[in-house]
Amino acid sequence: MNEKIQKKVLKIAKAIGKYQKFFEKNIWKNELKKNSLKDSDIGVLINNFDIESFMNKFTDDMKENEFTDLLIKEYQPKNKFNIGDKVDFINDYGVVFSEQTITNFTLYEFGGYLYDTDKNCTSWCWYKEKNLKPINTYKIQNFDMELNNGLIAKFLHFSYWDNRMYIIENNQRIFNAVLVDSVLYSVTDDDEPIEPLNNEYQAKNKDLL
Repeated sequence: MNEKIQKKVLKIAKAIGKYQKFFEKNIWKNELKKNSLKDSDIGVLINNFDIESFMNKFTDDMKENEFTDLLIKEYQPKNKFNIGDKVDFINDYGVVFSEQTITNFTLYEFGGYLYDTDKNCTSWCWYKEKNLKPINTYKIQNFDMELNNGLIAKFLHFSYWDNRMYIIENNQRIFNAVLVDSVLYSVTDDDEPIEPLNNEYQAKNKDLL
């Protein structure tokens, strides 16, 4: 286990101790469904460990070194790619940067891994796993959709929360919208949903979403 991952594992170990009572109440599954834990210490734990298995072996009188050893033993990295793998990088706007080779990767605090490649020109910003596909396997998707009023909502990019962003144009105005749970919403300047659009501006065929 390299030094970077070791440090993050120790950070997670402290979080497990801190939130022991939280896990004992067995409410974390419901909280996870609400997506309220995505960027929290608990979210990190859930993303990277079999928590139930770990907590079943955890005892109050466990010494620090025993605790850490158990944590490392239970640790389940979920890296999809390894050094040397050939991948295509697809950014949040759907642009494909093909034929890249994984040169390094590290545990991402909010779950999964971050990867560096031989063609990554931003060394301070590694790629999220969700943006990588095995080479030549990615099929470009058309996310444009027809609305109830006959207009076409044109796909722009994915938001920070991985929701689809659209631009809608009619004779009177041009505006952006975000698709959340198959419903189009008006948005803030930060691409956050405000309120659902009128039914005429909703997708005509939601079965295709």
